[in-house]
Amino acid sequence: MGNRLRLFLVFIEAGVADETIIIVSADHGGKDKGHGGKSLDEVQIPWIIHGVGVKKGHELSSPIITYDTASTIAWILGLEEPAVWRGKAVKEAFD
Repeated sequence: MGNRLRLFLVFIEAGVADETIIIVSADHGGKDKGHGGKSLDEVQIPWIIHGVGVKKGHELSSPIITYDTASTIAWILGLEEPAVWRGKAVKEAFD
C-alpha cells in the first residue's frame, strides 16, 4: 500500500474523512535551477486539494502561489485574514 493511500486511511479510520480537507502543495516554484525570483514561473506552485466541499476533477484556471494556501485555510475555517496578507482564497476549488 502506498503512503498516499495510508494517509487517507488514517482519516477514514478516525471517522473524520467526511469533514476533512487535505491540501498538498510546495513552498515555491522554480525556473531552471533558480530560486527566489519573482516571476510567475518562480512563485507558482503545484497545488492539490481534496475533501468535503471540494470540486471533484476540477482543474484550476488561475495560478496558485504559496500565500494563497494560508488564505484558503483561513477561508475554510471562517477566519478573518489580516489586512497585510497577500494571498487570495482559492474559492474556485469549492462547490
